[in-house]
Amino acid sequence: MTQNSPSSIRRQGLTGFHRKFLWPGFLFFVMLCLASPVLAEYPIKVVNNCKMKLFIRAGTQDELNPVALAPKAAHTYTVNAPWNSGRVYGCWDDTSALGLDFFDINMQKHCALIEPTVTSDAGAVNVDISYVDFITIPARMEVLGCTAGNPVSYCDSSDPTIPTKCRVTARHTVDELKGCPTALFGKGRSCQSSYHLCEDKPDHPICSKFKNWIHTCAGNPSKYPGCEATAHLTTKDVYGCDDFFGTDKGKPYCAEMNRGVFGRANKTKFYAREPYNDYAKWVHHITGDIYAFPYDDVGDRGGDLGCQTSKGLIITFCPLSKKVMRAYLGDSRININDYDIDVYRFEGMKGEEVIIRLENTDTASGGASLMIMGPALVKTASGNLPQLIDTILPSTGTYTVYVSNITGTNRYAGPYHISIKSSGNAYTRFRAGSSVEISQNASSDEVR
Repeated sequence: MTQNSPSSIRRQGLTGFHRKFLWPGFLFFVMLCLASPVLAEYPIKVVNNCKMKLFIRAGTQDELNPVALAPKAAHTYTVNAPWNSGRVYGCWDDTSALGLDFFDINMQKHCALIEPTVTSDAGAVNVDISYVDFITIPARMEVLGCTAGNPVSYCDSSDPTIPTKCRVTARHTVDELKGCPTALFGKGRSCQSSYHLCEDKPDHPICSKFKNWIHTCAGNPSKYPGCEATAHLTTKDVYGCDDFFGTDKGKPYCAEMNRGVFGRANKTKFYAREPYNDYAKWVHHITGDIYAFPYDDVGDRGGDLGCQTSKGLIITFCPLSKKVMRAYLGDSRININDYDIDVYRFEGMKGEEVIIRLENTDTASGGASLMIMGPALVKTASGNLPQLIDTILPSTGTYTVYVSNITGTNRYAGPYHISIKSSGNAYTRFRAGSSVEISQNASSDEVR
């Protein structure tokens, strides 16, 4: 047995030398542990409400491989806070062959994307549905137990699945790519951004839209301070808010050009006149204030949800179910200038999300009115079709939907489609009621 073998080592107390140098080190270690952030577990539940199987991917500390989710199935990731620049994808095929680069453009051709950031162990969270690059599978995000949130969409004490009685919700309501500008329709199930189109096809007419505005901006530094730095930039740089357009001085110019209001007196009429970002206009029409180009939050827009504390996050892909009906306004039995009112009804539950959409067909166009009335609820939309009402039902009961062409001089006449989407069963209870045609030449109303 050598003197270096464990059995020959005698236990002994600390010498004065050891005490002098080990105790401060031990105290430093304890203080370091106390000062280090405690990693709290934060649940992110992903629900597949689609009719197809999805492959879920998330950039978490413990799971990066796709998780196959059957329709109506769910999977919960547990991430450690802080979790910065997180990404959760819902993909319609297995993307494991694409590797783990979640910024790969190929991922955008296969998946929907949610971007959550959890900044503290108390559940401080910021999350957004970003459609800067593409738009695809519909999704909804709900922050549970949100305090000091902005915006708080609704708090519903009647929903037993939300124990803290409060949630913050953001919605992307499209469930199809109908309406995507033709040039932007990508392979698979996506509508690509104007920026990515210009990466692939720089000579496309869309990619020179802002040429004159860039020239105006660069040539008038007294009116547009700092804009002289844009002289060498292109329309693609505007779409991407690149170079100067991504600086503090340049972001407002970038936002104004994309929205079609650069240099115009009335800057509230976004996308009213060309030139504008075709992709951003379409995205905002179907989703509301959700990011459709970089710095789309300039001017208090954008789709962020933020909470100082929360209990978890629920991401639902394909959150709403849908029913479509076909009908007519001002059919051939009466003069096209006469009026028509169609009535529909459905039963809904308090807290249920309902979206009513009125769309024209290829054979008809014009203006019409859409109205929903029910317990403590009246909402209207009117003008050239399509029109949409997106609401949370305030009470349980029967709701009535009115479609009419009593609006302006360009009255709609001909076939139309009306659809209802709902987070509950309201869509299954949607039914047609009466139709009243009011003829200017008739002595009484005609009901069919």
